[in-house]
Amino acid sequence: MFKKKTPKFYIIIAAVALLAAFCAWYLRPVTLNVALYPYVPDKARFETSVRSVWEEEHPGVGLHFVEWDCYAEDLPEDLDVFVFDCAFLSDYIDDGLLLPLSENEIADAGDIFPFCLAACRKDDSLYAVPQLLCEHMLFTRKGDAEVAGVNSIPEQ
Repeated sequence: MFKKKTPKFYIIIAAVALLAAFCAWYLRPVTLNVALYPYVPDKARFETSVRSVWEEEHPGVGLHFVEWDCYAEDLPEDLDVFVFDCAFLSDYIDDGLLLPLSENEIADAGDIFPFCLAACRKDDSLYAVPQLLCEHMLFTRKGDAEVAGVNSIPEQ
């Protein structure tokens, strides 16, 4: 009735099982662990905004926001993306936690203030994408005669 199974049959079954396991592993959903800077006025709104833009650009990759305070805690090992104070940049580079990147890898890098990009460099290599949160800036309307000559906030 039934033919005896040959070793070739078992090898084919094992190969198919391995292929199925690999496909299941490869096609699993990808989720990045992200720690945003915690000291923003409305963190929930910040996360919602980041998630919304991310989903438009990368719909197949989820985000899981993790609480982390760069001032009070060591960097968790399971973070994929993290926002930190540039005061720690050299430490993270020296510890091998950041790799250099090219300005070509940053969308609209020309829109970033040059002094912000400079703060993310060490030895002429760029290691982070700046997120300007705590800088004092003075924005004025074009043609505002009262502040036309003002160059700094104390001068206003």
